[in-house]
Amino acid sequence: MKLHILYEPDEDDWIHVWCPDLPGCHSQGKTIEEAKANIKEAIEGYLEVLAEDMVKNFREKSEPNGGDNTLASRGAQIEAHYLVVAAK
Repeated sequence: MKLHILYEPDEDDWIHVWCPDLPGCHSQGKTIEEAKANIKEAIEGYLEVLAEDMVKNFREKSEPNGGDNTLASRGAQIEAHYLVVAAK
C-alpha cells in the first residue's frame, strides 16, 4: 500500500507531517527522519484501530437480538486477521 505523506515546517522549528489518505493521522518531528518515523508509527496505529473497529462492527451486526444469540454463544469461533502496511 502506498500512502501520500506531506511535510510542513512549523513556526517552532518542528516538522508537521500527515497522511491525507487517513483523516486525522498527523505527527511531527524535529527532523524529516524523525517525522517520517513518527508518521509511520501513527499510520500503523491508525490502521490497527481501523481493523479492530471493522471486526467489532462485524461482530455487532452478526449478533441478533442484542447479543443473546451471538455466533460465539452458538459455538462458532471468529478469527480476525489483518495486515498492517506502513509507508516507507
